[in-house]
Amino acid sequence: MQKNPNSFSFLVLAYNHEKFIIDHLESIKYQVQKHGTKIVVDLLISDDNSTDRTVEYIDTWIKSNYNLFNRIKKNFNDFNSGTCLCTSKLILDVETETFKLTAGDDIYSFENIFEASYFDNSIAFLGGFQLNIEDDILKKDFISKFLIISSQEVYSNKKINSRFINFSYNNAPNLFYNLHCIQDIRVIQYLNKFDVTEDWPIQIAISRFFSQKKYKYLNKVFVYYRRTSSSTYLVASSRFNKDRIKIFEDLIKNNSNYFSKLRLMNKVVCFKVKNKIISRLINIDLYLFFVNALLHFPTIIYKILFINLRKELHLKHYGLIVKNASSFKSEKLQR
Repeated sequence: MQKNPNSFSFLVLAYNHEKFIIDHLESIKYQVQKHGTKIVVDLLISDDNSTDRTVEYIDTWIKSNYNLFNRIKKNFNDFNSGTCLCTSKLILDVETETFKLTAGDDIYSFENIFEASYFDNSIAFLGGFQLNIEDDILKKDFISKFLIISSQEVYSNKKINSRFINFSYNNAPNLFYNLHCIQDIRVIQYLNKFDVTEDWPIQIAISRFFSQKKYKYLNKVFVYYRRTSSSTYLVASSRFNKDRIKIFEDLIKNNSNYFSKLRLMNKVVCFKVKNKIISRLINIDLYLFFVNALLHFPTIIYKILFINLRKELHLKHYGLIVKNASSFKSEKLQR
């Protein structure tokens, strides 16, 4: 079993999360009280100029729970600077041994976040599985489970940069990053080239500059993933699309393999096609991924059938967090 670190930072990216930020903070509180009593815990929060009551809610919650943390740092922007700049500032503010970066509308599960964050330095990424919050209901996601396992099998014997250039599935909310890697100035500089799409640039940069390190999965769900009306890909869709195209152009420029360049150019065409069905039908990378997955089909099916993510326990925990958040809001935030 892994040991807990002596210090840990929760990094929170918030933007118009009024409806969900207390749920997120209450799940952090659960983690600290349940698993972090012997750990020095910091809370670093960025708000990118929310237009709702997100900042007010954060301030009210911190006022009631400041004693949980060794250090609290709030970066509340006076203008919308973009998710990438907010993320890089949070990363550079980390002073602890380990950390976890999460959006303010997601919820931490009951699994020990501190224990999971403390992994061998040979690992660049440590991932978990995915449960989704849809219309305030916690649901399984069979497709993501299949894609996560398939990605791990397809790229198990390849350098980590291949999985971020070619098609793979990586659920960012359940992903832990190696602190040494993510704080590298080259990674920060690369991230700052983009606007609102922070996860893929981080993954590309780390895999590019630390290609010898590994990608590992644990059979656990660490974060419940929520997509809402305030998700970046919706509220900043034009900015999101510009970032994606810019990333593809960078990957093409920095790839010397002719066939790989063709695959990337094909992905650009697919991304620009508005019809999802046509986009998938012409996606060369998808075909290659599933052909490779077929080679590992028995292992993939075995893991799908026998990995137990303990959904019933997660449902119970989700209900507890929602209940605690509701109680806090009714006591402290009603006007």
